[in-house]
Amino acid sequence: MPLFAGFTAGYLWYDMTHWWTHVGKPRSAWGKMVRKHHMTHHFKTPNKRFGVSTPLWDLVFRTL
Repeated sequence: MPLFAGFTAGYLWYDMTHWWTHVGKPRSAWGKMVRKHHMTHHFKTPNKRFGVSTPLWDLVFRTL
């Protein structure tokens, strides 16, 4: 049950962050960077930049 709860919470965080990058208006420097990173993934480099909430995993997996 804790594993399921953790997976569900993580997926909801990911999905809500993904939705926000498309419809939200970022106010902080971090929000602006995340949105730019994500929009670059969608419209410029669809085979790279998979990080939705942070580019950390793109650095780890070399997909930046």
